[in-house]
Amino acid sequence: MDTNQLLFYLACVLVLVLAIDHVRARLSSTYAKKDRTGGLLGFSRAVAPICVIALLFRSLIAEPYKIPTPSMEPTLPAGDWVVVTRYDFNLALPFISSEASINVALPSAGDIVAFDHPKKAGTRYVKRIVGIPGDRVEYRNKQLFINGQLVAEERLQTDGTKTDYDLMLENVRHTIRKDSKYKNTKSEGTWEVPPDHYFVLGDNRDASSDSRFWGFVPTSKLLGKIHAL
Repeated sequence: MDTNQLLFYLACVLVLVLAIDHVRARLSSTYAKKDRTGGLLGFSRAVAPICVIALLFRSLIAEPYKIPTPSMEPTLPAGDWVVVTRYDFNLALPFISSEASINVALPSAGDIVAFDHPKKAGTRYVKRIVGIPGDRVEYRNKQLFINGQLVAEERLQTDGTKTDYDLMLENVRHTIRKDSKYKNTKSEGTWEVPPDHYFVLGDNRDASSDSRFWGFVPTSKLLGKIHAL
């Protein structure tokens, strides 16, 4: 259960308490004359509006997120806080799941996005989109090919076994990292991106669980675009 769902359930309980109080006051003049400003009722009156406002803001506008793993290094180091803007792709119908949403725009290759993992319910991932619907994505010898074209890389710096590279993907310049101690051929392959799906990779190529291993991200699973703080 994520924070939005917790806020939703808390708001429902508090609003229910207020609704019951309102009905009782309408039915009983004696009850209506009582001091009802303290206790659970006082708490509900104070907290319920805050919960509703916070819930709407997080579901429709933006919410903070802490990067849990190094899979997006060097762009987003583990432990960094980022903002997920929820209005970029799908407007969530609060509070239930990413499936209940309205698509308002389509992401582009190069965008860093947050999404619900398509095969792990309740698990959120942050990756970079490299393939959009209709693209042919190939990853071979630690090189990325889009529709048969090599995505050119410029070597930047090396630290031990780790080397950073600068590359441009659909006018989005960013840095990726490779680690020479890993020779994982399981990450290689060719994929045709189906309609309403996206192919994502971590910028830390050899330390990322992404579309190379578990497949595509449906549009309905997209939560929003990532913005570094």
